[in-house]
Amino acid sequence: PDAEAFAKTGVGVGCETTPDATICLSRGINIYLEVMLKGLERLITAGTYDQEAIERWQKSMRGQLATRSAQQRLELQRQVLSALYGPQHPYTTTGLVTPEAIGKVSKDRLDEFRRGHLTAGNATLVIVGDFDPAQAERLARASFGGWDKGTIDPPVNRQLAARTGPIHVGVIGKDDPQLSIQLAYPAPAGVDGQEGARQVLAEMIQIRVADVRFKLGTTYGVRVGRRAHTGPSAYSVAGTVDAERAGESIRAIRDNIEQLRKGGTTFDVDFVRARRKVISRLLGESTVTAEIAARLGFIAQFGLDEKFFTTMLHQVAIVSVAQIQALVDKELAADREIVVVLGDRPHLDRAFKDAGLTARLVEPVYQ
Repeated sequence: PDAEAFAKTGVGVGCETTPDATICLSRGINIYLEVMLKGLERLITAGTYDQEAIERWQKSMRGQLATRSAQQRLELQRQVLSALYGPQHPYTTTGLVTPEAIGKVSKDRLDEFRRGHLTAGNATLVIVGDFDPAQAERLARASFGGWDKGTIDPPVNRQLAARTGPIHVGVIGKDDPQLSIQLAYPAPAGVDGQEGARQVLAEMIQIRVADVRFKLGTTYGVRVGRRAHTGPSAYSVAGTVDAERAGESIRAIRDNIEQLRKGGTTFDVDFVRARRKVISRLLGESTVTAEIAARLGFIAQFGLDEKFFTTMLHQVAIVSVAQIQALVDKELAADREIVVVLGDRPHLDRAFKDAGLTARLVEPVYQ
């Protein structure tokens, strides 16, 4: 809406989303703070959705999802999300861009969503950089002070999905030299005093998975992660493996995680390496404004103390082997395991047999 002002100052605005939040951003030279703030406010409250752009997006997305391989990957993700959060949890029902969902996107629906959710009651404003606080407050009040509080959204369901044991699923896809695999373990919602320990544990899983890659050479781009959510979170291992040795790879990854449960001969060494990496990451305090803003946004989203990252650094520095072992026993328990594999039926049968697992096979419903 303020294209001329943006062109003259080099300021830009835009939004992105996560499963938990819409994040609108602006960046520019500090003397143009007023343009940044006004631009953000205008974008959110007066920006328009272009019908032709919506239709182009729909056409593009339908094209991307028209192939059988794309729908197979979609089914893989659906099975993972359903196993982690339950089939009716918002992370599952809204976490996938499906052909059905694409058709429901319209200018009216977008405007309705914006009016209902992008309100003052749901918002946090973060300003980072070299600025005068009093002037910044005046500018912020001038831009945002007239916002209506609106409806405050209730928090997402924080309950872990009910389960009776491990979940192993094979998604039938095309014949391919590689199989896509995902292993996951559900974790508690939100961020608490165990966050530093959980980051150390995630790094230890990364070390264990990397050991499989170095020794077997059968995995390709396997990633390990743990991203905190307002609702239930998860530890995940995802990537591709050689189809002919997929069962061997899955078994090796599961065996290495089992070694973490048992303590294993390398547990202490992995712990030290992982803790050092997490500490180095936390010590590397950035002066890049976008990164600082992201940290402050994280603090706001989870309702944390403003000194959270400093506190977490101290917690990681004193975390003990016993504390990590207790987390492993609880959050990486064998009965919480989820294994979902995408591939052709013969390779799926062989992979699960070689891994020593009994799996339920599902076939995507093609559209």
